[in-house]
Order: sequence, then structure tokens, then C-alpha cells
Amino acid sequence: MRNDIAYRVKAIISSEVDENRRSKALEEETGIPATNWKNFWTGKQKPTIDMIEAIARRWPEYAFWLATGITDQENGHTAPQRAWTCGQLKSTKEVADTARDYFNLNILIQNSKYGFETASILQEEDCDIENPTIGKSTEEGKYFISTKKPKELDSAIAEIAFNKRQDELIKYYFSQNCLPDSSVAYKRLFNLLQLARVDEKARKLASEMLQANRKETNL
Repeated sequence: MRNDIAYRVKAIISSEVDENRRSKALEEETGIPATNWKNFWTGKQKPTIDMIEAIARRWPEYAFWLATGITDQENGHTAPQRAWTCGQLKSTKEVADTARDYFNLNILIQNSKYGFETASILQEEDCDIENPTIGKSTEEGKYFISTKKPKELDSAIAEIAFNKRQDELIKYYFSQNCLPDSSVAYKRLFNLLQLARVDEKARKLASEMLQANRKETNL
């Protein structure tokens, strides 16, 4: 018998979040209300798709294991150190750290371009004509964006968490004296971290650079 996704969500939370303020900390980190997290933790509800996505994007080095229950140790798709993995191997600290830095930079770049709001993307044949949508045409064909809006309070919580995480990531990757002013800065760092996943020298260089940034910003 292998573990289920509810166990894996809890294993990641236990590894990364202070148990004394678990629900509130999760609200701050994910943008999902503390009440929802408390209900999940106490068994009153199963983890929702929003919860699973939020955990995966906040701690992306665990995302593959979270979704599938298997790891990819060589590429940094790992599991928390104390988690029961049903025989799946975990990455070394160096590999996991490099992968996390690479994944988080991808998230930072995506968030910087698209913002905190998400949308339901529907193919034309799946679109409910009674549901108001915005039509878009791309090279891949026509699709629709659902205009359904979240509750005002939930949206505010999500935006606060989003902005908090964006600020943290910018300070993590770029020193105060060298904040990114264009996509060039992101691209340069992205290429270095991409190479660092397979090259030991690049991994060391990326690690030293990020350590210097963290020292300057006290992160």
C-alpha cells in the first residue's frame, strides 16, 4: 500500500511550516484562507485542487512527488527528508537546492509576466455558451477564458500572498544593488541555473552568487 496525496500534502507542510501557526502560515504562503487549511488538517475536507497547486508552486522541488508519489532524484524532483516515500529515493541537498532555485526562478518569471490572477482556459468545443467568457485566438486555435471571479476576501488574501512571495523571490535572486530592470537579467540567471542542473562548476557559481545576494538582503 502506497501513500496517498493527502499524506503527501501533510508531509510537505510538516517539513516546511511551523506547526504552532500552521494554518495562518499556510494562508500567508499560499493565499488560501487559514480556515480551509485547518479543515484539511483536521480531516474535515480533502485537499482541493487549489491547495495542491499552491503547495506545488510554493515548494516546487516536491511538486512531482506530490502529484505522482514518485521522485526523480537526479533532476531534483524530491520529497521531504522525513517523508515516507514507499521506496523512492531522495535527491542530495546540492541537487535539490539547485532544482528548487531553478523552479522558483521559473515561477518568478511567470508571475512577473502574468500576475496573480488565474483563469479557467477552455477549448472552444468545451465552452459552456451560458457561461460568460472572453474569446481569444492563438496559433494553437481558439480558446476561452472563464470570467468567474473569486470572492473578494479570498482574492485579497491571494493577492497579499502573491506579492509577498514575489518580493521574497526578487530579493533571493537579485542583490539590492542589482535589481532586475529587464528580461535580460532574468534570462542570464535562468541560463546559469539551467546549466547548473547538469554542470558542477555552474552549480557552484550559481550557489555562490545567490549566497552573496542572500547575505546582502539578510534572507
